[in-house]
Amino acid sequence: MQQYIYKDIFKGKARELLIIGKEDNTEYRIFCDGSLLGILLKDTVSQPEAKWTTVYNVLKPIAGRIGHFIDSH
Repeated sequence: MQQYIYKDIFKGKARELLIIGKEDNTEYRIFCDGSLLGILLKDTVSQPEAKWTTVYNVLKPIAGRIGHFIDSH
């Protein structure tokens, strides 16, 4: 299991998102203040490079940035 802390600014306030990933590195759960915000999925099948997707509207604006953050670590 992998864990990351992603620092972000939302509506003018700083927040820290806890990212917890499965061993297969394709699914990550995103938490803020102990609440689940959503699940981020890494799709490497349809694209040569990873594409990050989510069905949770709250994560859609930042899914790519969080995915890039995960890839850089």
